[in-house]
Amino acid sequence: MTRWFDIIDRDIEPYPDPDPFGTHNLECGYNAINWEGGLVFDGSGTFHGQLRVGHYAAEEYIIDATYDFDVIISPKPCSDWLETECELHDCWWWNGSCHDDQPKECGDLKNKSDCERWYCKWWNRICHGYDPPTCEDLDNQTDCELYKCYWYDGSCHTKKQQPEICDWIDAQGGPSALTPTLVVEIINSYIYGTSPSGYTFIPTVKQAV
Repeated sequence: MTRWFDIIDRDIEPYPDPDPFGTHNLECGYNAINWEGGLVFDGSGTFHGQLRVGHYAAEEYIIDATYDFDVIISPKPCSDWLETECELHDCWWWNGSCHDDQPKECGDLKNKSDCERWYCKWWNRICHGYDPPTCEDLDNQTDCELYKCYWYDGSCHTKKQQPEICDWIDAQGGPSALTPTLVVEIINSYIYGTSPSGYTFIPTVKQAV
């Protein structure tokens, strides 16, 4: 006598005809029954199964007995999923691992790609929820130039670099504030090759034009 068995989902009616070969595709989030690997579940909840055993006679599969059973299925925690699987299971991938929730704030993100993915701002090698307040807050040339600022003298600046004589004139109050005494100081700097008071630069003809 040829014996056979199969497993069915009791929640799906009418029950299928006996099928002792191949793989049964189950509904309700369950993956499949694989005869070589046993029961394989993908989902959560309770699987209401039934084992049916029988024999084959007169070219027909006869059911001799049935055995009901239940399997409680718990899904894998998000932390167990790889990057390619994480978001397929309603989880979130960031900081190189899978999480139950999205990051609560931009500061939780530790790399540029995740930072930009959540529409945050990456500068000074840290993820922020805002742009840098000023150019002077940026500590590296790459970020400085990205924000259309000016990098010189080892730091980031809002204004473009100008000759030191211009800085000196600005410090006096601008061109309109130049007094005869200050003009003489500039002229003497050219004549004698000395720096204006409080500065280390020596004006050149090009700067004076």
